[in-house]
Amino acid sequence: MPHLLLRLSAGVALPLAPNEVLGALVLQFSEVETVRPEAVKAALTVVETYITGAGHPGEFAHLEVAVLSGRPLELRQKMGDLMHECMRSLWPDARVGVTVEVREMDASTYRKS
Repeated sequence: MPHLLLRLSAGVALPLAPNEVLGALVLQFSEVETVRPEAVKAALTVVETYITGAGHPGEFAHLEVAVLSGRPLELRQKMGDLMHECMRSLWPDARVGVTVEVREMDASTYRKS
């Protein structure tokens, strides 16, 4: 169920093949307690049209981590720190702004089949 949604600006070079980048993210995220590796889904989107504000690096790599509600704040913070470290290892260049957002999906309204 957890979703890893990676968005890259068009100028960001992939350090590996797209499926290998996603695989590295899934592998890292699967190490978090309460995460079932078989439930993780990952996708990559390249953003062709974008603008960054003055002073921001010219390119960006943003990872949205979506998990069902109910996990403690400390665990969600750990997820964010772990995934930010993984992202920065993939894009160590300071010209790429790396961000990670951990958000909760409301378990009472989330549906899957």
